[in-house]
Amino acid sequence: MLSQSMFSGKAMLPDYEKAFEENVPFEDEYLAPLSFLQARNEMPGIVQIWTGLIARTRPDWSLLVRAPANFPRHPQYDVMEGIIETDWWMGELISVIRLCATNQTIEFKTNKPLFQVQPVPRTAHRDNFLDSAEIVNGMENLSLKDWKEYAKVQHLRRNAKPRRGSYKAEVHRREATKKRSDK
Repeated sequence: MLSQSMFSGKAMLPDYEKAFEENVPFEDEYLAPLSFLQARNEMPGIVQIWTGLIARTRPDWSLLVRAPANFPRHPQYDVMEGIIETDWWMGELISVIRLCATNQTIEFKTNKPLFQVQPVPRTAHRDNFLDSAEIVNGMENLSLKDWKEYAKVQHLRRNAKPRRGSYKAEVHRREATKKRSDK
């Protein structure tokens, strides 16, 4: 039986305390699970939300925690983005939100995602990779090659039937072509 102090003062997910007690193989004060909801003392209005999940990825892969793609922003909160190096940090999968509304009830709906995770290779978020980006200041400094590549994309967009979703259609076409060539 785990000590009650492991859970005292924490907002736990429903039935989590019981499930935790039934599954943890030994008692250790450092195994105490996070609260479902926790205010961050460093910054007012910042709240950490734990999913109840623990994440681990393959070596050299991390998880980007972000707002759901293609969903409008919620007017009462912002999802803060962050990368968790889950290849070595086998820990709680959390999201951090910034509250934009006070003195109001904020509802989180079970049929709408609060955040999403996206696997990213560690090399994609290392300083040496990020610092190697080349920035061209001003259109007048684009090369002829840049303009030709831009023109190619514009031709694809304008000649696609139907026009709406032409990028997505081109991505699918390119993936299908690659799969055929890989066989």
